[in-house]
Amino acid sequence: MLERVPGTDTAGYSGLEDEVDHHWGALFEAALVSTLLGVGSEAGTGGSENDLTQAIRRGVSESANQTGQQIVGRTLNIQPTLTIRPGFPVRLVVNRDLVLEPYTG
Repeated sequence: MLERVPGTDTAGYSGLEDEVDHHWGALFEAALVSTLLGVGSEAGTGGSENDLTQAIRRGVSESANQTGQQIVGRTLNIQPTLTIRPGFPVRLVVNRDLVLEPYTG
């Protein structure tokens, strides 16, 4: 069992780099949703509204803004996904003893 064994590339540098997905699409989607929530709550604001209507609109606007910020913040916390293609050369740095059965070739 080789759990959590550090990998290196063929040049000996730690870590592997092949195909990295930084999830930029999800981040832009979250930013767009956040923007639409903020704009949607501010749309239709007029000067002829009474105090109650203005207070409700302001409360909805603040709630939508906080929701949008949480969506973007959650998306920013997504770690990049590393995909290693089959057959990609990898070296393992074994940092503990391996118990092997005797070779009977």
